[in-house]
Amino acid sequence: MKMKKILFILLVSFNQFTYSEIENKQFLSSIFDGCINEEVDWIDNGGQFEYCGCFVNGISKEMDMKEAMLLGLQFGDEENMEPLLENKKFMTIAIDCVSKIVE
Repeated sequence: MKMKKILFILLVSFNQFTYSEIENKQFLSSIFDGCINEEVDWIDNGGQFEYCGCFVNGISKEMDMKEAMLLGLQFGDEENMEPLLENKKFMTIAIDCVSKIVE
C-alpha cells in the first residue's frame, strides 16, 4: 500500500524531478517510513533508524526519480526479490548502510 502512495506521488509530480539527485522530501519521507515500519530482528530500533536514514540518503544521492520509481515497482512484488538484488545501486547502498551499523 505504501508503495502505491509513493508511486502516486511520483506520477503526479514526475516532470518536476528529472535531475539526478532526489530532493523531494515527501517522497524521501515515504521511503523512510516504509523502511522504518519493516519488522526486523537483526538490529535494534536505533540501528534501524540509522540504517533507514543511510538508505534514504543513498537513494537520494545515487538515483534519479525514474530509477527510484522502478525500484519501487520491483519492490512491490515481495515474493520476488531478485530484481532488487540485481540492482547494483540498490545493493551498493544497502551494503554500505549495513556495514555502517554493524561496525
